[in-house]
Amino acid sequence: MAGQTAGLRPSQRRSLDQLCHRRQPADGIADLLTLQRLAELARDLQLPLSLVIDGRGLTRLLWVGDLVQSGRLIEKLPGSARRRGSALRLVSCTGSGPKSGGKACANSGRSCVHTNPHSAITASS
Repeated sequence: MAGQTAGLRPSQRRSLDQLCHRRQPADGIADLLTLQRLAELARDLQLPLSLVIDGRGLTRLLWVGDLVQSGRLIEKLPGSARRRGSALRLVSCTGSGPKSGGKACANSGRSCVHTNPHSAITASS
C-alpha cells in the first residue's frame, strides 16, 4: 500500500489490506466483489484507489490517491524487475459518486481499467 496513507484510521488500513490480499482471476480483470469493495472504500475515503494486479491474480500494489501524484507507479512495485513483468493490470476507482451499495466503480462508468499500466502510469508535471 502506498500513496496518501497518512491519516488513515486503523480500521481503514485493515479494510484496504484485506482488499490487497484477495486473489483475482488470472484470465479476467478482477472479480465483482473486489470491484464493489474497491468502489465502496474509495467512496468512503473520498480518495481514488488503484490496484496493480499481476498475471497470477495477485495484487502487487494498492495506490491511495490520484495517479498523477504517483510518479511512475511501475517503479514502486515490490519485487524484482523480472517479477514485475508485462502482464500487469491496473484497476482504478475515483472515489466519488452516489452511494449505490458498492457498485459505483463497477457499474456507473466512474472507473477506468487499464490493461497496460506501463503506458498508463506516467505522471504529468
